[in-house]
Amino acid sequence: MRIALAGNANVGKSVIFNALTGLHQHIGNWPGKTIERAEGTLKYRDRTIDVIDLPGIYSLSSFSQEEDITRDYILNEKPDVIINVVDATALERNLYFTLQLLEMERPLVIALNQMDLANTKGIDINIKELQELLGVPVVPVVAIRREGLTDLLEAAIKMDKKPEKEVRYSEALEDAIRKVEERIKTEKYPKRWLAIKLLEGTAPISIDIEDIKRALEDRISMGAFSYIASERYRVVREIVESVQRIIKPEKSFSEKLDAFLTDPLTGSISLIFFFIGIFALIFFFGNIVSATLEALLLSFFTGDNVLYSLYEGFVAGLTIVLPYIVPFYLLLGILEDTGYMARAAFLADRVMHKLGIHGKAIIPLLLSFGCNVPGCLGCRIMEGERERDITIFLSTLVPCSAISVVVMSAVGRTLGLAYVLLLYALVFVILFVLGRIAYKITPGEAVGLIMEMPNLRKPSISVVTKQTYHRTMDFIEIAFPIIIAGSLFVGALNHYGLIEPIAGFFSPVTEGWLLIPALTGVVLIFGVVRKELTVTMLFTLYGTTELGAIMSAPQMLTFTLVVMLYTPCLSTMAALLKEIGPKRTARIVLFETFFAIALGGIFARVLMLF
Repeated sequence: MRIALAGNANVGKSVIFNALTGLHQHIGNWPGKTIERAEGTLKYRDRTIDVIDLPGIYSLSSFSQEEDITRDYILNEKPDVIINVVDATALERNLYFTLQLLEMERPLVIALNQMDLANTKGIDINIKELQELLGVPVVPVVAIRREGLTDLLEAAIKMDKKPEKEVRYSEALEDAIRKVEERIKTEKYPKRWLAIKLLEGTAPISIDIEDIKRALEDRISMGAFSYIASERYRVVREIVESVQRIIKPEKSFSEKLDAFLTDPLTGSISLIFFFIGIFALIFFFGNIVSATLEALLLSFFTGDNVLYSLYEGFVAGLTIVLPYIVPFYLLLGILEDTGYMARAAFLADRVMHKLGIHGKAIIPLLLSFGCNVPGCLGCRIMEGERERDITIFLSTLVPCSAISVVVMSAVGRTLGLAYVLLLYALVFVILFVLGRIAYKITPGEAVGLIMEMPNLRKPSISVVTKQTYHRTMDFIEIAFPIIIAGSLFVGALNHYGLIEPIAGFFSPVTEGWLLIPALTGVVLIFGVVRKELTVTMLFTLYGTTELGAIMSAPQMLTFTLVVMLYTPCLSTMAALLKEIGPKRTARIVLFETFFAIALGGIFARVLMLF
């Protein structure tokens, strides 16, 4: 059988999905979409159950890719059961989506999640009455502790019929629904659901009902879409008032912590320390693991031929890349799962407005610390084209995890953490200045911030580790073949004496303007493929991982700054082409390349003064 998990964002669907499917899951994209698709299987009793985690959405109005995916999957694929995951601490907001699922007339079970948090907040819900009012099973669960999941599975397996009760709205709306139903000839969709969607103006097919819609709007003196939404909320409020009782408790530790983390002063200071702490942890952990692995692996095999270059590439990938990537993804997963990302967006809103965008932009910018590709794709959450363009431009300038590898392994290992933080601070200042300029030259006004602030919660170890595993494996599958192939290519160039001519061609830029060794011109070419190749290829060319033996401190800093700012990698370029087209992509690539080289030369000469 097939079970689809549906619900709002941040209600615990992923925790339930991971708890049910364990390791028997795979992550991909929906056909023709860039949105992630999570699918897994489990064995329960004598059944094999496929579980599909649908995107987190708030309605089925077909105003976004996520809403289209969920609607089309339920209507066309017809899963055996839908498990609607509902946040018990925000019953009124969540049940609006539940009513729309009920309208679709598919077998439905409610997973009332975060019951422990609801109790802490003094929220008491009458489960039996809620079940009677909705006409479907309601199962209380605490997904993060796996409580109630067996009962949830049992209810899902037994649920083989559509909801027993039909949600009824006002007399005016019901009259209009009945008249529209009389005109529907197709059997492909539930008649009542399709009638409501036609009145809303968000139906998957077109039927002429303008006279009925106009008559309804004349009768209610407002638009049909707004009226249907208000009717749903009226029904939801009646249900919530009937089943929910709130006993105001003393402020919990979580609420006090939340107030501290969202306060403009203490929250901003915390945000700064969080990210300094993240870089410090990555720095110390990465250095220790990298040095240990390098000493261990390089002692096994020595040589000066092309084969050794291949081995060096593998060692560089293992010892330089992974020790910094894995802890970064782990810490990023913890921030996402605790709900802190939304608080970072809230705190950043005032600063983001200086750039002509709002605090929600901090989410794709933070994603860009992992990889610029999801950062660029994540800019779709920005409402206006102007805000999206500025955010995409800024996201390509954010130092991704590959650049973190370069900074940590080049500057961090040789010069120390203080210089790492200095470089990042400089890049953030540059990013702010360029964002401010983009804001000034791009017409339009900044819009306000409206977003959900999920509850602070303990991170799920299983969710975070699985996210880290999948992200790391994706990185390895893409990066390692390129790193090894690049090392082999450099070894071949070296073997046939082609390195020097290539380096000489770029020497007016590298030696003449940037004041760095001529061979860096070769590795900067590889950086267009992936940024971490700049440092791994450099180590391969010189046959050492000690950058201090290759460059002086000013040269290291100049080289690293150029790598941090110059052209986006090929994967990011592909994402840019998809999102903003070839012309704007070319403008970003050319600007960042020339800007990085120009600034790098100025930076090198400033360093000579100290």
